[in-house]
Amino acid sequence: MTDSPSLKRWSYFIAIIIGLGFWHYPANDPDLGWHLFGGAWIFNHGRLPTEDVVNTFNKFWHDYHWLGQIVLYKIFTLAGYDGLRIALALVMAALSKVLLDIIYISMERQQSVLLAMVFYLASITLINAVTSIRIQMLAVLIIALTLRRLIQKPTASELPWLFFLSALLVNIHVYWVLIPMLWFFYRCVPRLAGERNLSPAYVWGGALLLGLAGLISPYGIVNIGYHPPFIFMNYA
Repeated sequence: MTDSPSLKRWSYFIAIIIGLGFWHYPANDPDLGWHLFGGAWIFNHGRLPTEDVVNTFNKFWHDYHWLGQIVLYKIFTLAGYDGLRIALALVMAALSKVLLDIIYISMERQQSVLLAMVFYLASITLINAVTSIRIQMLAVLIIALTLRRLIQKPTASELPWLFFLSALLVNIHVYWVLIPMLWFFYRCVPRLAGERNLSPAYVWGGALLLGLAGLISPYGIVNIGYHPPFIFMNYA
């Protein structure tokens, strides 16, 4: 039996409020300083680093989360640490909404609001353990968006959408590799198990396309002057 739509709306309201409650997280993660330094370096030099900007031990340097660092640095210059905390709250609110979407979709017709909230609270509690003002939280949101799409029936627009998310995440965090992995699990494995609702060309072509998203980067084929070995660095 499905609960009333009003109860379902209230569950979303509560989840989003819980997400916004993450604004209180302090800006004290050790990696945050590194992210802000990376963003400042890119702004000051007008390019991405190809050499180690901290010491001389590394001959090459691959700033795989350069785009996320620029975003964090820009927020910091505009609104300081409070701005970063608010940005985290907005990301967590969006993540809470997507998590609840995933839960309700997974429950199919038997959508119990109480049970959905139990699963949501369990999920957000686990995520809370790794939450901080870092680029990885935006990456987690993008992975959640990917999962929400893949647990539903395939549509004509899903592959372009997932390729966009993959190409975006390639320039934000190494978590991008989870997108082709999720595609394999939700599209390739069912095909291997005997399902025939998707063509082999779509299933395996999609896996190849999402895997190639690692090249969509200033260090890859969207080249702004860099040379090998950078072109394959997102696969390292």
